[in-house]
Amino acid sequence: MRGSNGMCTARKWVSGSSLKIEPDSAAVAESTGPKLRLAYWSTPVAASVRVLESCAAESAAVAVSAPAFVVAFSDVPDILVNIQSSDGTPAYLKLSLSLEMDNELEKTGMTALMPRLVDQFQSYLRELRVEDLKGSEGPLRLKEELLRRVNAAAAPYKVRDVLLKQMIVQ
Repeated sequence: MRGSNGMCTARKWVSGSSLKIEPDSAAVAESTGPKLRLAYWSTPVAASVRVLESCAAESAAVAVSAPAFVVAFSDVPDILVNIQSSDGTPAYLKLSLSLEMDNELEKTGMTALMPRLVDQFQSYLRELRVEDLKGSEGPLRLKEELLRRVNAAAAPYKVRDVLLKQMIVQ
């Protein structure tokens, strides 16, 4: 509740008396910490304690609406390529990918560029060796390189992340 002076006030009624709590402008001006001035009235009211409003409740009631996190995903058609192995035996890589973008508009634009993206991915993937994909760092390096390539090929659209839905090396 705002008083006539514009200060935030709280009123409590406790068995026949009320208590007014408000920021003390003189005390606040003197120091940086929050100070309160208490005023006491003797007026008959209900016997129960009721808090009508308080500065904390007033500030908590003002909801700060954060911008909604908008994201759009675009699936890349499955990619199956043969990759190089150290001993010359045939090896294959099957990838299922999804691209994370900022909004649906970018997703629509990316759909039109999908043939170019698949071509970029296949050119890179055919040069990989089985050893490049081993361990926990292999998929991370793969994702980073695919992200770099997709952002270069799809400019001005921006892809946030390349998500691996499935990766099979055989």
